[in-house]
Amino acid sequence: IPRESAIRITSESFPNGPEELAKALSVIVSASPLVGVEGWCLRGVNTIVRVNSSSTKTRQRFTLAHELAHLI
Repeated sequence: IPRESAIRITSESFPNGPEELAKALSVIVSASPLVGVEGWCLRGVNTIVRVNSSSTKTRQRFTLAHELAHLI
């Protein structure tokens, strides 16, 4: 997405957390047990972020934010 759009979406969504930002970007987020990695993202027809369900909820949210930064 264009930089200006990313900044607008981020400033509108940031107070609500990375989950709202993912929703605004139409990113599919799922959690499952992962080994050796906290998360990954894949851009395509359906953009996907996968986070490690074995991690704490706080760590999962951090990983989601991190992966969204890669996409933005």
